[in-house]
Amino acid sequence: GYKAETGGRLVELRDITAQRIRDYHTQFYRPENLAVLVSGQVKIEELLKSLTPVIESIKNHGPAQWKQPFKKPFREEIEFPKSNVKKEIDFPGEDETKGGIVKFAWHGPKCEDMLTDYAYGTLLKYLTYESVAPFVKEFVDKEPAFCGGVGGGNNLQWYSRYQISFRNVNIDQLDSRDIEKEVM
Repeated sequence: GYKAETGGRLVELRDITAQRIRDYHTQFYRPENLAVLVSGQVKIEELLKSLTPVIESIKNHGPAQWKQPFKKPFREEIEFPKSNVKKEIDFPGEDETKGGIVKFAWHGPKCEDMLTDYAYGTLLKYLTYESVAPFVKEFVDKEPAFCGGVGGGNNLQWYSRYQISFRNVNIDQLDSRDIEKEVM
C-alpha cells in the first residue's frame, strides 16, 4: 500500500525468490489494473486505432488467472480509530528544546468525493498558507512563538488524509500549552 517501501526493504530483497516475483506480476499486472497515459498532441482517432490491437492481444494472451474476478488491492474499507490518537516519539538531538514536529491528521472522504476533498484543501490553505494565515499568526508570529513554520496538506488515496504540521516546535511549550485545544 502507500505505507510500503516502493523499492523494497533490504531484509525482504535478500529473501525474495523469482517465483514470488512471478506470482506478484501474475496477480497485479492485469488488464483491469492497467493505465495508459498519453501526453502531447495526438489525434484521438489514431491513438484508439493503434491501441485496439494491443488491447485485444493483452486480453487474448493473458494468464488463466485473468479470467477470475480481479480484486483491486488497497480498496477495502478502512477501520478508523474510534477516538483521537496521541503519540509522542522522542528523537535525540543536540538541542532538544526546539526542532520538534507536531502534526494533526485526520481521515477524509473516499477519493471519489473530489468536491469535499477540494473544500478541505482550500480550508487547509486558508489556515496555513502565507503570513496572513490564521495559524501562522497564532503559532509562528506571536511571542513566544510555538513553532518556526506551519503547513497543511493532504494525501489523496482510497480515503483522503489531511494534516496540519507545525515545524521547528519549541518543545518547552508542549508542557505549558494545550495545542490540541488551540488548534481544534
